Amino acid sequence: MDPLLPKHFPTASRFRRTLSHAAHRIAFLHPWCALGVLALVAFMALASLNVPMVADEAPSAAVLASAQAREPVPAARVFPAPCYEPGIDTLVVIPMTADLAKTRRVRAALQQTWASPAVLRSHHMCLAYIVGRANATARPPLRAPRLLGDGAHVEVDAADGYLELSEKMGAAYAAIAAHAPAGVQWIVKADGDTLVFPRALRRTLAGIAPRRALVGHKYASNRVMRTGAWANTVYPGDTYPTYMAGAGFAASRDVVEWVGKQYAGGWLRAMPNEDAMLGVWVAGAHVDQVARNDQFLPLLSKHGRKHATVPDTVCGDGKKQQRARELVLLHSLTPEAIEQGWARYAECGSPCACPAAGPAAIPAAPARVSDAASEERGR
Repeated sequence: MDPLLPKHFPTASRFRRTLSHAAHRIAFLHPWCALGVLALVAFMALASLNVPMVADEAPSAAVLASAQAREPVPAARVFPAPCYEPGIDTLVVIPMTADLAKTRRVRAALQQTWASPAVLRSHHMCLAYIVGRANATARPPLRAPRLLGDGAHVEVDAADGYLELSEKMGAAYAAIAAHAPAGVQWIVKADGDTLVFPRALRRTLAGIAPRRALVGHKYASNRVMRTGAWANTVYPGDTYPTYMAGAGFAASRDVVEWVGKQYAGGWLRAMPNEDAMLGVWVAGAHVDQVARNDQFLPLLSKHGRKHATVPDTVCGDGKKQQRARELVLLHSLTPEAIEQGWARYAECGSPCACPAAGPAAIPAAPARVSDAASEERGR
């Protein structure tokens, strides 16, 4: 039974009560009629249970073929190979454009920093880039998601434009529901301009049960914008239901599977603003949205541009610098800023500039320095 939906289906006890009432009614019939009705009930029960009428009769080829057709088909491996390694329990997905030339610099920065296979593996994580299909409407539908030749990108049956991100993420959730490795418990959605600190992410998720949960920077009653980059002229309400900022959030597998199955079945509608749409899709379901606003830190772009360095809003004073040591992620950064923040993190456990040596310096926690440095070396 779906754990996110109300339990209103008939139970075994109700079925037994129904049989009892039927038996009492049969008792008032003529004996021969009662025997006939009982024989008919017994025959229907045996047929419904698919029990052979003759115990020693071997099942026919047709029966065997029918049984084999009902056997669950093993899910195809459509995610990158590291995701199927033992111990991997967190799948990180990053939506990207299908034009790989445009994302080469971004992917290089990610894979030289926090998203390198060695760093992710050391924290029991793996990464998949999600891409749509260019000219999707002019091409035959993609019957199933597929892993592209580079072994890192998963193509889903969705358009590849920015305005179709909800469609792409809905298809990604459907792919996860159907094909994600059995050991995955958490799905983390991040953006290509996000700097993630896997050790802090792991520490945060360790205190939360991977069941009916969304974890991130929570927005409540955000106004629906009708113009601009996040315009939505389709959603009827004035404010969105509670949702997690798209810079990066974690979702337990059961939530993603439920959304993916409903989307694949045509029950959920894709609209602009893919992150708000996830909040719309799970509104009313039994999902606990856990706010970690001080750790999941989306940053507004500066004059419409991404930050070229880790900004002062993160590292402006001693208190902010101390808080920066607890960050799970930063957002809206150029590839150069991601590399800068990770290099600092590797040196002193913070994306902010490392303090100068001297009595006034803020000492870095030795364990964190060691862990971060080992991450930078790829262990």
